[in-house]
Amino acid sequence: MKNRGVWVAFLLMCFLVVGLTGLFASYSSAIPLERALVVSASLEGAARAQAIDEGRRESDAVGARTRLMLGVITVLAGGLGAGILLIAAKDRG
Repeated sequence: MKNRGVWVAFLLMCFLVVGLTGLFASYSSAIPLERALVVSASLEGAARAQAIDEGRRESDAVGARTRLMLGVITVLAGGLGAGILLIAAKDRG
């Protein structure tokens, strides 16, 4: 396989672009905050503020876990793909 390094770089760049797309999409995962806002509509005073704060904390936690998971999966998949590509290129000579 000619230009093996170019193909590995291309594969890693593909995984990087997909991972970054997922990372940016993870910032829209505000489901717990939206749920807290719906619940808080029926509450008043301190209970309402507490529901919104809890929803915001849950939303931040879900977002952080999602971004971590996307990063780990992207790096592992890119490494596995590059390894497979290098093994396939080595076998072909």
